[in-house]
Amino acid sequence: MRKMFESFNLDRENFQSYFDEEDGVYVTDELWEHVIDDVEGMVSNYLDEILNNIVLDIKEGIYGA
Repeated sequence: MRKMFESFNLDRENFQSYFDEEDGVYVTDELWEHVIDDVEGMVSNYLDEILNNIVLDIKEGIYGA
């Protein structure tokens, strides 16, 4: 069975690529841990809202079962 976000893979090097060299930002281990915590918290809250909306849509017949 397929799971959500199976193909989503973000590591520190991927995240570092969002910065331009001119920014002069290096993502340290400590900074990366903070980023992980913040992103996971934000995504968790947002995903909870999305899933609740989808449940309502299913109950209202918008999604076929």
